[in-house]
Amino acid sequence: MDLGIFSMPLHPPEKPLAQGFEEDLAWFAELEEKGFSELWAGEHITSQWENYPAGDLFLAALARETKTMRLGTGVALLPLHNPGAVALRIAFLDQLSGGRVNFGVGPGGLTTDRPFLDVEVDRGVYIDRFRESLEMILTIWTSEAPYDLDGKYWRVNLPAQQQEIGLGWAMPPLQKPHPPIMIPGVSYRSSSIAMAGKRGWRCLSTNFLPNDDLIGQWEAYSEGARSAGREPDPSLWGITRDVFVADTDAEAERFMLECGPAASYTRYMFDLTKGSHNFVHFKGSNPDRPDSDITPKFLFDNTWIAGSPQTVADKINSIRDRTAPFGQLVMIAHDIDDFAPWRHSIDLLTNQVLPLIES
Repeated sequence: MDLGIFSMPLHPPEKPLAQGFEEDLAWFAELEEKGFSELWAGEHITSQWENYPAGDLFLAALARETKTMRLGTGVALLPLHNPGAVALRIAFLDQLSGGRVNFGVGPGGLTTDRPFLDVEVDRGVYIDRFRESLEMILTIWTSEAPYDLDGKYWRVNLPAQQQEIGLGWAMPPLQKPHPPIMIPGVSYRSSSIAMAGKRGWRCLSTNFLPNDDLIGQWEAYSEGARSAGREPDPSLWGITRDVFVADTDAEAERFMLECGPAASYTRYMFDLTKGSHNFVHFKGSNPDRPDSDITPKFLFDNTWIAGSPQTVADKINSIRDRTAPFGQLVMIAHDIDDFAPWRHSIDLLTNQVLPLIES
């Protein structure tokens, strides 16, 4: 099981922007030294909390601070951008980073992003734009000019012009045939994760579903894989969780509820998701659960992976026993004022928890 980190990010509005970015870059470079193998950077165009409006630019900066960490878009919002532009930006990032890009893709969930970029369409059209864009990007990466991709929503036309001087050329990614594709899933029986299974791509369970309900996403991935005649590969499945390890369970609970991630939920995530269709996913397979039940204490008991080293290992092993030996545990990144408890947590995670994880 590899370790990763997912940075939406989650910086409160009072945190100076430059300070937050510099802290992120330094912290993630430090995590590489601790053995973390991948970083996912969000793309949230109109959020003051999740303030990476261009995640690939942050990844380009992080590429200069790291050597081996894989750099993932988490996720590129394909319905909002010209697929030709996305293909070239990601190919450029792959070249700059020495072939370390993971290409996470999705439609995105912030309702204010769409009108900002003048893409106000119904849900069905929005998802259709996502699918068309992804197929165009894959075609661009695996084709040579000339080509003319004429879709329902976009046209990408690259005629062969003055080939002797290299005009009429689209930069390819360094990885062949292209960077690994990842699709995240939010809902209990996620159709997005089923799509990833069908295509043989990576998938990432987001930080909403309770631990006991991750079985629904693994079943969706497995069914998608088998529908295409392939056995589901758990090494391609990662889970995103809030993770914190302390010397005792009581210390972990106090930190998570009083000093750490709880504020990201009470000040931002709960209100954000109540304004969309996503709050219900905190309830997992029990959508009729009252909204009032969803509190930081509920998340600590049911969704977060926090506690002493033995407790954290037991929670991870329990998920793997109920589902499959997932390949990546991806930790949600939060705003940090005091790095000492987080450094201690990472030391406990890497030195005491990982040896207790069943192979």
